[in-house]
Amino acid sequence: MLHEARSVLQVPVSSLFRGKSGWHLFAIENGKAIDRSVTLGMRGTWQAEVLAGVSEGQRVVVHPSNELKDGMVVLVQE
Repeated sequence: MLHEARSVLQVPVSSLFRGKSGWHLFAIENGKAIDRSVTLGMRGTWQAEVLAGVSEGQRVVVHPSNELKDGMVVLVQE
């Protein structure tokens, strides 16, 4: 199925994981990983549309490990 939209907020599919309340990801705020529940729209192989839960420009953890927990300090690599 092909879907086209003008303005779509996307995150890498590899940043997403299943939580107790659906899809989650870790947003990075003030050097810490913050567990965020997100609402997804369309999803492809590499990218997923985010309808709610993060905003444009928000950094997210790509490939979070199982050891990463809410509030843990993370190092951002440019």
